[in-house]
Amino acid sequence: GLLHALVAQLRSPSELRKRGAAGAIKNCCMSAEADGTLQHLLADEGVLERMLEPINGLDPKERDDTVREAIAESVLVLTQSQAGRDALWKVKAPHVLRKGYELEEHPGVCRAMEHAAEAFLAHGEIDSG
Repeated sequence: GLLHALVAQLRSPSELRKRGAAGAIKNCCMSAEADGTLQHLLADEGVLERMLEPINGLDPKERDDTVREAIAESVLVLTQSQAGRDALWKVKAPHVLRKGYELEEHPGVCRAMEHAAEAFLAHGEIDSG
């Protein structure tokens, strides 16, 4: 589907294409619950795993702050619903957020990652230790 195509563009050599794809992913996540597409968006674990790659802190690290921030904000939006948290939990998003956060320096990315982690904590879904 569309999300699969967009996530594939996160690996593009073109910074402009990666930024556009990351922004479109964020927009899809922001509107998914309201427009009834949330379950479709969460259905493919492989897509969710690839979506997390820019913020996982592993090499090759995504250098573009805008891309990382849009993806972190996408994850944050998904953590606002139980279905989103459940799907993210299955792909080990809390662990990915923790590892990525350890190496992240951009304030906007850090802020989105912190709020996403707080959503998991607030619902008792991760151990704060």
